[in-house]
Amino acid sequence: MTRLPFRLALLVAALTISACSGSRIPDAAPDVLAVYDGGTVTIGEFEARYAQSVGGVESASDSSMAAYRDFLDRYVNFRLKVKAARDAGMESDSTINADIANYRESFARPYLLEQEVLEPLVRQLYARRDTIVNSSHILIRVDDNAAPADTMEAYAKMQAVIDSLDAGMDFAQAARTFSEDPSARTSGPGGGGSLGFVSSGSLVEPFESMAYLTPVGERSGIFRTQFGYHVLQVDERMATPRSVTVSHVMIRPDSDQPTDEAAALALADSLYTEIQAERLTFEAAAKLFSDDPGSADRGGALGEMTWETQVAQPFKDAAMALASPGDVSAPVKTQFGYHLIRLEAREARKSYDESYEELKNTASRLPRSQKAENMLADQTLQQIGSQTYPARLASALDGVRLDSALVRMRTGAYDQMTETVAQIGPDSYSVSDVLEFAANNNPIPRTALVSEQADALLLAFARERAIAYETDRLETRDTEFARIMGEFYDGLLLFRVMEDSVWNVSQTDTTGLRGLFDRTQANYTYPERTRIIAITAADSTLLGYRDLLNQGTSTAALVSQVSSEMMGLDAPTVRIDTVRIADATGSIYDRALPLEVGASVGPLPHRGSRVLMIKDGIEPSRQMTFQEAFAPLQAAYQEQLDRAFVERLRERYNAYLFPERLVMVFDGP
Repeated sequence: MTRLPFRLALLVAALTISACSGSRIPDAAPDVLAVYDGGTVTIGEFEARYAQSVGGVESASDSSMAAYRDFLDRYVNFRLKVKAARDAGMESDSTINADIANYRESFARPYLLEQEVLEPLVRQLYARRDTIVNSSHILIRVDDNAAPADTMEAYAKMQAVIDSLDAGMDFAQAARTFSEDPSARTSGPGGGGSLGFVSSGSLVEPFESMAYLTPVGERSGIFRTQFGYHVLQVDERMATPRSVTVSHVMIRPDSDQPTDEAAALALADSLYTEIQAERLTFEAAAKLFSDDPGSADRGGALGEMTWETQVAQPFKDAAMALASPGDVSAPVKTQFGYHLIRLEAREARKSYDESYEELKNTASRLPRSQKAENMLADQTLQQIGSQTYPARLASALDGVRLDSALVRMRTGAYDQMTETVAQIGPDSYSVSDVLEFAANNNPIPRTALVSEQADALLLAFARERAIAYETDRLETRDTEFARIMGEFYDGLLLFRVMEDSVWNVSQTDTTGLRGLFDRTQANYTYPERTRIIAITAADSTLLGYRDLLNQGTSTAALVSQVSSEMMGLDAPTVRIDTVRIADATGSIYDRALPLEVGASVGPLPHRGSRVLMIKDGIEPSRQMTFQEAFAPLQAAYQEQLDRAFVERLRERYNAYLFPERLVMVFDGP
């Protein structure tokens, strides 16, 4: 990062002030914010860690100097504690290393696949999500694994179709005549090869890419998917309509007779006029007149609707056409009746980060994600070298299908379990390794021929080992992964050293806790509090208790009676609690605060049950006992121990901070 002369002048001035104060300043490069024995904290490291802690560079650069100083203090303390843990030999702790191994095992593979497979797909989906494409296609079917002769025959058929199109044949007519997609010959959806508007993620690759790359009004070349050979024509391309939140009033005709239709339309027109003139609210119109029982009681609210939502097309077109929240459509006719539609909100375009998780879930479900994973594995196999021997595996299976082979493997019935059937990189794998993989992963159809199973099983096994190879070397190929693992390791070390030096001590050092309590007892005081008796039970039971109170039964007598009844129940359905609160808490107990002492409120619904509350009195302010103060006292003692621990570490490791240099972070001052 470039440093301007002005910042250097500030640095020199700050150093001069520090030197005049009598402190010994250690030698350190200008971009160092802290030094300690065996380590430094540079401006670059500080910027990266601080930005990470506050959600990005933009937020970080807007922070105050006080926030920077506080983070520098805490970050140096963190680094010193981790160093102390290492110096204490905790790096060799078997429990820590086991935790690291378990975390890596669960994290590394998903991380690799997200970075190498899913993230590129997410970026593609995001780039295309603002556009929908209306296209038509012609299909000549051929199986993925078809023989060369069948493949050539299908291609020749498609070339003949292209010749007809080039000669001037209408695309829709050609689809009805030649396409082997059955829907092409219908008059409904798919007729004439039309696919309608589709979005990214709804079509297979490479069909989707071809649809997005082909100009409007033009045809693609011949291309192949798992279904066969295609040619497509892009009929239209438009911006994806934003999702809308809508409400409606539906007026359903009493019958399909013209007079009933006219009456329904007249009522819808009248309601529209009244709403527009603000003599009737939309919510009132829905509650009083709408024939949609699912939304009328909610003021007509239907919730969010996307352009893909399966609703009547006239309704969708009208809803999407509304410009501003609050706009109401004129009556719209569908097969259900006449609708007045009000726009409540229109979705704003989400950023990539806001869309990421949703699109990642979409990408992970698409067949193209598995294809991308296979491609990554195949590239790795080519780089490291691999060789499989399906004939050996088929021979070892002895003509037995995979299901039976797995049973034999478990009973030790095979003699050829150690024979090598795969060489991947420098490692050899046996029949036993491959069958163990099959038992745990179910990677291939169990109905295929033995020879086909051997081929497919070895391919799946090799690809799995390739992904494992890439996973094993993540630290060397991905600096972000290495950083995450390093931070997790440091976090475990920090936890262990804090456990030994602070947390365990605060739990067991009763003498220290008692001494702190004696010195700071004034800090542990209950304010004046309202005491509330809360009885939880069924409504009928609580009504009886309330009647007793109204008849003059004292709170103490009622509590005694309730307690006796609770003792006699096999499966208690009554609970009694004493709650003390000083001020309003935002909870149901606030309802008892304004009552006179001895008065009650309820029964009221509370946490799936009912509660009767009695204001039992006001407790004056008083100091807590040692036991009552134990939880906050222990937290305070931990803070005291932590401060003392940090002071010892700073002295032990000769730590020195340069907070005046913080003017240089994030391109300050």
